[in-house]
Amino acid sequence: MVDKASDAVVFIYDIEKLFYLKERKLLNELNWRRNLYGNIEHPLVFWVPEFVLDSIFKEALDFADWYSGLYEFSLSLPDRELLASQTWEQVDKNFVGELSLKEKQRWIISLKNLLAELEVDNHKIRSHLLNRLGLMYGSIGDMDKALECYQKDLKLSQILQDKQGEGATLNNLSQIYHARGDYDTALKFLAQSLAISQEIGDIAGLCVTLFNIGRIQYQNKAKDKAM
Repeated sequence: MVDKASDAVVFIYDIEKLFYLKERKLLNELNWRRNLYGNIEHPLVFWVPEFVLDSIFKEALDFADWYSGLYEFSLSLPDRELLASQTWEQVDKNFVGELSLKEKQRWIISLKNLLAELEVDNHKIRSHLLNRLGLMYGSIGDMDKALECYQKDLKLSQILQDKQGEGATLNNLSQIYHARGDYDTALKFLAQSLAISQEIGDIAGLCVTLFNIGRIQYQNKAKDKAM
């Protein structure tokens, strides 16, 4: 009688969810524990998105050196969209502030790859990913790339008629010009954002925009306007 368990294959899914953790220890763990995988005595198949595979071959060389086969399968459109949406939801301003420079650079690669794999006409998720990519570029001081992302995001928000998203992106654009010392342009974008927040009754957006206007006016020596 054949022991079917001896023919078992172990499939490992969702490794990219660990890849997204702030401390990003996944690649080191794959390298350090590679000998343990051999003790399982069954074939191991890792299912990973392309951008995770790229990182494994760049940063977990010892682990990658053990692979015996590489096969490519296309994700269905719903699966690609789900992967992209799960990614941008995990990257907020608080999260970005806790990342090291190397971690931010990894995230930039991940977000760019997700954008490349996403359907061109999926404006909503593309807008979200561009927003996060702009945030990431801004956090490493690459204001030109951040500006490019926010400009694309703004166009998509307008196509989608997403007023709240448009207001938020105008705020983000203002922060780029603020960082460059171009207060007039920054205030112009903030005025547009303020008008949108008032129009749609976005109280949270209104608070953020008024705070940013006040901060720039104060730095611009216009203390009465800032107040």
